[in-house]
Amino acid sequence: MNILTKQLFDKEEFELGNNPIDEAYEDLLIKANDGDSRAQYLIGCFYYYGRRVETNHSIASNWFKKSAEQNLVDAQTILGYQYMYGDGVNKDIEKAIELLEKAQAQGSAYACFLLGKIYHFDSQKRNRFTASGYYVWAIEMGSTEAKRYRADMYMDTGDYKEALDLYVRALKEGCVESAYNAANIFEYGRGCNVNNELAFNLYLHAAQNEVMMAQHNVGAYYYNAKYVEKDIQKAFEWYLKAANQGSAMSQHNIGMMYYNGDLIQDLDVALAWFKKSFQSGYLNSERFINEIEIILSEDYIKN
Repeated sequence: MNILTKQLFDKEEFELGNNPIDEAYEDLLIKANDGDSRAQYLIGCFYYYGRRVETNHSIASNWFKKSAEQNLVDAQTILGYQYMYGDGVNKDIEKAIELLEKAQAQGSAYACFLLGKIYHFDSQKRNRFTASGYYVWAIEMGSTEAKRYRADMYMDTGDYKEALDLYVRALKEGCVESAYNAANIFEYGRGCNVNNELAFNLYLHAAQNEVMMAQHNVGAYYYNAKYVEKDIQKAFEWYLKAANQGSAMSQHNIGMMYYNGDLIQDLDVALAWFKKSFQSGYLNSERFINEIEIILSEDYIKN
């Protein structure tokens, strides 16, 4: 479930009359087929989430299109998102912009934020000034996510105090990813004094809320006895959480723990983790893969 559809779908009361919305699917479908734009949007959400029906983002997009054609702002926003990422439809940035501009004109802060992301990151549309403008506009409209991404732009230019202000504001509004970003500022003293106590607690907050790199960093704090006492078991547990989310660095570090015997030495297990890390893009693991394979080879044992 992505952030956009979670926000749009979860904000519904999920009631039709006195019935829970899951039980109202059939009634909504009748209304959707009769042309009701809100019902069409909600049926699209059922397909997007796989509630009462099998998940199918392509079918979802067809319902969103019907609703968006009737100028429903939520449908325009989610359909714009789908075109932006090729999610259930062929990726089409121009269509995404067209839909998101319509939604933004109707007051959708999230659509405005997504327009900022397009001009921030899309290789064909990249324009820092335009991206910043949309983020600022989205912030004024109440977008928490825009605060975080505008802060990222401040980080890129070294405006750390402005970045921290926005990260803190986003964090107070529930953006746990901003806790990770703020922690990074305090860990490395970017525009402020180094504060590992604050950095660790911010990383921990983000890590407990499933932010992958925060989990990795909490593991590193425990492994390196940075602010906290060295605790190999806790380090392993946090690295494992991040590794299971796909962190190549955490996968590598777990390999190192088995390679060095921090918990127990097991070269076969170490090799498996190094291979996973290398496949995830962490090239430093290759050297250890080669070393272990030599050690474990029959020729090495015989000699």
